[in-house]
Amino acid sequence: RAWRKISRREATMRPVYLLLGLSLMTLIMAGCSSSEQPVPSTPTPDLEATVQAMVQKELDKIVLTPTPVSLSGCTSALECHTAGFDYGRSGQYSKALPYYTEAIRLDPNDAVVYYHRSLAYANLSQYEREIEDLTEAIRLDPNYANAYYNRGYSYSASGQYERAIEDFTQAIRIDPNYGDFYYNRGVAYDKLGKYEKAIEDYTEAIRLDPDNEMFLENRKLALAKIN
Repeated sequence: RAWRKISRREATMRPVYLLLGLSLMTLIMAGCSSSEQPVPSTPTPDLEATVQAMVQKELDKIVLTPTPVSLSGCTSALECHTAGFDYGRSGQYSKALPYYTEAIRLDPNDAVVYYHRSLAYANLSQYEREIEDLTEAIRLDPNYANAYYNRGYSYSASGQYERAIEDFTQAIRIDPNYGDFYYNRGVAYDKLGKYEKAIEDYTEAIRLDPDNEMFLENRKLALAKIN
């Protein structure tokens, strides 16, 4: 399974305002050091683009590089959560787990940590634990669309299509504008032989994502089954 879509960004963004300010000032001063022209009151488009590129480069390094912090060095739930997320994003799921677990110990009421730990379990093929964490995330945040979606995905993968449909339906109720929710519910209906409902969901998924070849192919196959 791939690292699935993450709906919250609390653990992904770290402060970059200082970086932005220093980069902007450095570039402005560099541009005027050999000229007596005044510093412009607003950045030029080229300057803004250069700053944005620099900041994005630093953000990429922040997100993809695991935080070099020891588990015993975590002093807050957020710090442990962030370290676990960094390990997960770099594919080091086994290393991510103890950080998530420590974050949960420090703050057992954060649905996002349970969700992120479930992603690590999923990528380690520990699907029962994945479902346990997703269930807890949903208990803490009943409107967590991605938690319903991922739990439905796991139910569907294990052949529990009715339960999968229930979870996909909840995800759609919360966020009706995401094509994958309809598509995967359509797959579950398809597996149960409910082809008309499957076609309805495939059609809605295509409306939301008209260039998705997988959506188009599955609707074509479902239509062939009823004709």
